[in-house]
Amino acid sequence: MNTRNTTRRTQGAGPDLTPNDESSDDGRLPPLPPGGSDLSASEAHTEIASSSSTGHNSTSSESSLVAQARVPIPDQWIRSIVQAHWGRWAYNTKDDPNCDQINAALVFLVQIYQQEGFAARPLFYRAVANIGRWPDDWFRLANEHIAKAFIRFLHGNGVLPDQTPARHPYETLAATVRATDFTVWSQEQVNRAVNRSDQFAERIKEPGFLLEITNGALSSSRSTPGKGISPHARSSPDLRASLVGSGTPARTRLLSLVRQDLGVEVRSTGHGQRHLRSPLQYARDRPDLEAASVRQLTDRNNIVPREKNDSGGRYAVLQETVVMSYDYCEEAGIQDHQCHSAVTIALTGRAKEYHYQVPL
Repeated sequence: MNTRNTTRRTQGAGPDLTPNDESSDDGRLPPLPPGGSDLSASEAHTEIASSSSTGHNSTSSESSLVAQARVPIPDQWIRSIVQAHWGRWAYNTKDDPNCDQINAALVFLVQIYQQEGFAARPLFYRAVANIGRWPDDWFRLANEHIAKAFIRFLHGNGVLPDQTPARHPYETLAATVRATDFTVWSQEQVNRAVNRSDQFAERIKEPGFLLEITNGALSSSRSTPGKGISPHARSSPDLRASLVGSGTPARTRLLSLVRQDLGVEVRSTGHGQRHLRSPLQYARDRPDLEAASVRQLTDRNNIVPREKNDSGGRYAVLQETVVMSYDYCEEAGIQDHQCHSAVTIALTGRAKEYHYQVPL
């Protein structure tokens, strides 16, 4: 058993439901709960539910002890989880779990999913199988931070949260795992997720991931000009013209390079037209793309005047900011193929969104 966790738990008067930090735990985790990864949602739920105890008998206690020994509570949740409940995830109505049990179950399941590497459809169906039949009252017991962490994990690994502005996190989680089928991603949703989730940005580098979550809409063999472009971006012809007529070879090269971190690549046709490669394809096809080092980025930031370090989200300064950033990168010793990791620092707000979405 995790001695450190037990000691902290006995010393505290009760769980502190605020996480220590937002980092994820990458420790060694046990196999998936009973049911197997090849089962359907309903089959897996039935088998898991039938294999769990409704009381605190010896089988339940033994399985919980094994889980405690093999799956440590993540450091960021050490004050939020009651050790006695750690390792149990399957409850039925006779159990009438309390908030501590619900919180422990949610955190534990995320650790299982993470260890097994579940993503996209397998992750969705596993979550449906494990908690999709929970009643509303159980979801309502979940700590807000833990519910949000579960949602972020799903989102970062290819499961779209069923989210609306008016929904509480526990309502979003409940709606997501009660969906009748996996929600296919649009290109716009993929773009947004890359900007918001480092975990998702890493996932898209895996072969087949993007193809799976978009149901084949985005793949390395297709281009999708014009998709995912905001109406505001479409209504800015002056900026689009300035980007297309970028002038010097260095600027043209830069406008292609700085999009590589999201897989945007400019191509010219025989008729002088340009189209946009499907977003994120470059990143997926080139996981070895070299980024500037931390020291190089620091050197660059020391060179750039503070008032010129970002665009402030304004469209009018986008091209100027990009080209200026290229010059500073060159001065700091950052090579052409590394510029993408530095230029994105210089773009913020709607200018950054436009920069990634407009087709040249």
